[in-house]
Amino acid sequence: MLVINNLAEDLRNLPPHRLVMAVGNFDGLHLGHQAVIGRAVDTARQQEYAAAVLTFKQHPRSVLQPERPPLLLLPPGEKVRRIARMGVDVLVHLDFTQELAAMSAEDFIREVLSRELKVSQIVIGKNFRFGKGRQGCPELLREEGHRLGFQVIVIPPVRIGDEEVSSSRIRQLLLEGDVRKAAILLNRDYEVVGEVVPGDGRGRLIGFPTANLKVLNELIPRDGVYAVWAVFEGKRHPAMMNLGLRPTFPGSGAALEVHLIDFAGDLYGRSLSIHFVERIREERTFAGIDALKRQLALDRSEALQILGPAHSVMESPWPGNLFRPADVNKGGNSH
Repeated sequence: MLVINNLAEDLRNLPPHRLVMAVGNFDGLHLGHQAVIGRAVDTARQQEYAAAVLTFKQHPRSVLQPERPPLLLLPPGEKVRRIARMGVDVLVHLDFTQELAAMSAEDFIREVLSRELKVSQIVIGKNFRFGKGRQGCPELLREEGHRLGFQVIVIPPVRIGDEEVSSSRIRQLLLEGDVRKAAILLNRDYEVVGEVVPGDGRGRLIGFPTANLKVLNELIPRDGVYAVWAVFEGKRHPAMMNLGLRPTFPGSGAALEVHLIDFAGDLYGRSLSIHFVERIREERTFAGIDALKRQLALDRSEALQILGPAHSVMESPWPGNLFRPADVNKGGNSH
């Protein structure tokens, strides 16, 4: 996948094919985003064009409302990797700057999409808004596309039952600890990535050694104990994770600790991906070490039950099967 980070410098590398381009912020790459990008990829393949995505490194609200920026669901590097796995040929990955925020929707269409990128077709979600004051909308894109010579495909929102899939709803679910429902809207388990760093060693002393993580993600689910998969070196391991302040040990500070079940080895310095499956319980204070150990044994049994019968180390299936827009969006509106 060709990645364009700067329009002024990198456009000379664009492929000669015409572009079918999905445009959006795509924070989280949830089911709705997969529908938009998947439609662009499918359309490009059918017409022997290049499949492209235009998105931003920063969430626009972090520039427009820096006092309350949203927590990103994906680190930028992971967002790029996941888009590449979707069969995209070209990623236009721009900094969302004050200058870009001040550009009118009409100028963005004419200068960026038409003149610079020379798009043939654009695919967007029905709720996508862009340009100064968020005045850009599907109707404006259609009008400008008719005049400038590109087509517009509008994908309706994806719904799961009576729930509309959105990044804001997924953030809410994760902050409530409902990682299982968030996974349905994401079409995958929520994942955090981090490096194993030295801890205080208490877990090893009580028979539950843990890897302490320094994570890249901005959004960490609600404090508590979770059943998770820990993935490294192409393998996944059943595990349980504690997020929080470890109240049984006052003053020990906040931690993200993962206990890999039936694993022995040195993980210091390794990168781990933690895939959240289900929240087991809230974090709480115990009367002493013995009570804590009894509860951890119960947590481990429950984690294994949640994770299913395949408790041994196995090949990781991630990122899993990508959602295809045809599954819910046949006949999306087009110009």
